[in-house]
Amino acid sequence: MQTQAKSKRKVPAGSPLFPDNPRLSKQEIARPKAENEVFGQRCRAIFDKVA
Repeated sequence: MQTQAKSKRKVPAGSPLFPDNPRLSKQEIARPKAENEVFGQRCRAIFDKVA
């Protein structure tokens, strides 16, 4: 059984898939991660009390 070669990329590497949507800044990317971390810490504290 032979595998077929992958087709060529339709979007060049490094270019945005959706050029109409503005890219997020580093702060906009970091904010949800930080919020998720805080939420996880609160949940962990509750879990530790219950367990």
